[in-house]
Amino acid sequence: MGQVCTEGQGICYRPCDTYLHITLCENTDHCRWNQTTYACEAKPPPMPLVEWALLPKGNPYSQGTQILGMMGAALFPQPFEDFKKSADGYMLQGILLQDLIQLESMFLQLDQNNDGLLQATEYAKLPNTLSALDAAALQQKTAQGSATRRLEDGVYEQELQAFNDETPHEQEFRQLQSASGTTTTDTTTIQGTTMTTSTMTPAPAPAASTSLVSRTARSAVGSPPLTAPSRCVCGPRH
Repeated sequence: MGQVCTEGQGICYRPCDTYLHITLCENTDHCRWNQTTYACEAKPPPMPLVEWALLPKGNPYSQGTQILGMMGAALFPQPFEDFKKSADGYMLQGILLQDLIQLESMFLQLDQNNDGLLQATEYAKLPNTLSALDAAALQQKTAQGSATRRLEDGVYEQELQAFNDETPHEQEFRQLQSASGTTTTDTTTIQGTTMTTSTMTPAPAPAASTSLVSRTARSAVGSPPLTAPSRCVCGPRH
């Protein structure tokens, strides 16, 4: 459906923006209906779901940033079924994500307009969300031991609010720390997450020369200035 061709043109299609109703738009193979702009648009090439559990080891914030970078336009808007498949097997503090929190609750936290779909702008909150869940899991694990797996009511929400209240400077600092992956001797704690920073000590200035020190010392105690040796001009001896 939607092919508009003349003889000798091969396969061609009617432009998607000419469909003004969702029914006609969705019945084509090359178009999809945008539920945010309420317009028919070209369907992007298909791509596989991003599986979080397959990411390289790292802190939750950096992993969330990697996930965002791997999400293509074809994966948005994302329904809950696809979100659940992506999160399957992902772990925080050695605990499966679905054991820490109901994925439905996590999805609803991201879904700001409550339309049952995650747009790219809503999905962009994932790094902070994963960081807050990791901090809440660590806090509860430290307080109660490993017996309790499901987060208590309000713990995750408090940590998420703390991460969302970070200043741009604090967010930039955490992003730089996540990207560097280096460990040094100085330790800083921001919003429940321990980070390490490197401290550079400037090299000492070169020592002054002995002659310069001697001249300076003599000047300080009032010694007479050094003068050049006198030259004697003598006549012939008688």
